Amino acid sequence: MALELDYEEEKLGVTLPNVYAKIARASFSNMENDDGVNVEYMVKLYKNEEAKEAGEHPFGGKGFSTTLNIGNAKTQYNLLKQCYLHLKTMEGFTEAIDS
Repeated sequence: MALELDYEEEKLGVTLPNVYAKIARASFSNMENDDGVNVEYMVKLYKNEEAKEAGEHPFGGKGFSTTLNIGNAKTQYNLLKQCYLHLKTMEGFTEAIDS
């Protein structure tokens, strides 16, 4: 699973088409709070899916954090799915499509 999007590179002031965004790492603290379990994840950004599959290095990455919803029976055990759902709500990723 990954996302595909037109990514706005702020430093260069350009929009890169068909960027492939893949969650490379996710970790959680099993110290539950009232809302769930805290999760941190890292997204790696590749020129496109072909570049990722060819073993090219990512051109960038970003870190995010969210709370794992442990009350939703459909996705509560799928940490990766919940991270991608959260990522699609973040600025710059709201127009991303599943890849």
